[in-house]
Amino acid sequence: MQTARFFNDLTTWLEGVRQAKRDAFARFFADLHPRFAEARRQDRERERHEAYRFNALHYLRTDELGLSRIVADLLKPSASHGQGADFLKKLLLRLRESTPFQPDLDFDPRQVSVHREHITDTGRKIDIVVRIACARSSFVLAIENKPYDRDRRHQVRDYLHYLRRTYRQNFLLIYLSPGGEGPSQRSVRRQELVENWYGHFAILAYSRSHSVIDRDEFDSFRLPFSLAQWLKSCRDGCRAKRLRWFLDETRRFCKQTFGDPTMTTDLESTEIRKFLLENPVHLDLALAVHESWPSVRDAVCKRFIERLRARISASRALASCAGDLSVVCRYHGDANNSNGIWLFRDSWKPYRTIKTAKAPPTSGRTSIELSNSNKGPNGWYIGVRVPESADNPPHDEQTRRQNLVESVTGKFNLGDGSDEVWPWYVYADRDRRHWNSSISDLHSENEADEDGDMTRYFVDKMVEHAAKAIPLIDDVDG
Repeated sequence: MQTARFFNDLTTWLEGVRQAKRDAFARFFADLHPRFAEARRQDRERERHEAYRFNALHYLRTDELGLSRIVADLLKPSASHGQGADFLKKLLLRLRESTPFQPDLDFDPRQVSVHREHITDTGRKIDIVVRIACARSSFVLAIENKPYDRDRRHQVRDYLHYLRRTYRQNFLLIYLSPGGEGPSQRSVRRQELVENWYGHFAILAYSRSHSVIDRDEFDSFRLPFSLAQWLKSCRDGCRAKRLRWFLDETRRFCKQTFGDPTMTTDLESTEIRKFLLENPVHLDLALAVHESWPSVRDAVCKRFIERLRARISASRALASCAGDLSVVCRYHGDANNSNGIWLFRDSWKPYRTIKTAKAPPTSGRTSIELSNSNKGPNGWYIGVRVPESADNPPHDEQTRRQNLVESVTGKFNLGDGSDEVWPWYVYADRDRRHWNSSISDLHSENEADEDGDMTRYFVDKMVEHAAKAIPLIDDVDG
C-alpha cells in the first residue's frame, strides 16, 4: 500500500510540475506577443519607406560568372571603380594576418593583372587569377568561385598542381563558397590538402552564417572573415558615394543569399532581446525554446518532405511509370546535401558508384532529385542527377554517362549549373528556397487537407521536370 501511495503522490507531483511549466510558457508568450506584433507592424511600415529587402542585384546577373566579374573588377586596380589597389590591398592584408601566405603589399598597381576564366595548361578554367609583380618577388592570388555549382572531378587538385608548376611557392588558391564549405572529396582528397597544401589553399565564405559549420578537416583552411566583411571594409574606406552604394548592395546580397535565412527581422530580434533583458525571469524559458527549436523545425520539415513525396507519387502525370517508379525521401536535419526526394525507375541500369554516408538512396541509378545545398533545410534545388562514378568506370558506363549528359543538357533550358554529375539543375524561387524562414507556413500546410502554395510549387516543379527527364533517361539507362 505504501509503495502504491508513493507512486500516486509522485505522479501527482510530476503532473503539477508539468502544468506549472506549461503555465509559465503560456505567460511568457502572452507577455511577448504584443511587443513582437508591434515590432512586426513597425517593420512593415519601415519597409514601405526604406524597402530594406530590395536589392538591385536581384535584377542583374548573379550566377557564378556574374559574381566572379564583380569580385574580379573590385580587385583590379585599373577598373572603373577608380579606387586603384585599395580593395586588393585590403584583401591581401587580411590574408597576411590570417594565413601563412605573406604577399608583399609594396607593389606598383600598374604591375597587377587580373584575369577571369584563366585557362590552365590542361584546359581547365580558374575563375579569377590575380598576378602581382613586385620588386623582390611576384605572387599569384587565384579564386575558385563556387556560389552554386559543384566541383568537377579533381578540379581543385588540378588547380593546385597547375599553380605550383607555374608559380612555384608564391601562390594562394581561395575556394569561395556560400558558408565556408570545403571542396568535395572528388575534387581533392582531404588528406592531400592537409599534407601538401597548407599555406597555399584557403576557404572563404560569401557570408558567415549564424550557424556554426561542424568542425572538420577544413577548419585549418577556413579564413576568419567573409567576402561580405571584406566588402564592408571596402565600403568603409571608399570615397565615392555611388560606389559605396554598390558595395552595400553587393554585401547585402551576399548576406541575404548565402547567410542564415531566419524567420525574424532585425527589428523583431531587437524587441525580443529587449523584452528578455527587461524580464530576466523568462531567460530560462527562452533558452528552453531556443534549444527546442531545431527539433521542432526538423519535425515540421520531415513531415513536409513526406507530404511532398506522397503527392509526387500520386501524380497523374507520372501514372504511365507507376509500375516501377520509386519516390524516396530522406530528412537528416542540418547536414548538407542529406535531405531530399529522389525519383527514379527500378528498370534503369545502375552505375558503379562511390559509396558514402550521403550517397543518394537510388542504388546507383540516375534520379530526378529535390535536394538542399545549405546547412539545414535551406538552398533547395531540383535537377537531374547521374550517380558519381567510382574511379576507372567501365567503358559502357562512361558512354552512357556522356550520352545522358548530352541528352539532358540538349533538352532542358539553361538552368543554374551543369556538370557530369548534375547535367541540369535549377534553384527554387528565392522566396521558397530557404525553409528556415517558412516553418510556420510549412506547419500550416502539413495540418491542412488542401495543398498550399509551397506544396503545389514543389510538387508541380518535380513532376514537370520528371515528366521531361524520364523519357531521356529511359533511352539511355532503360
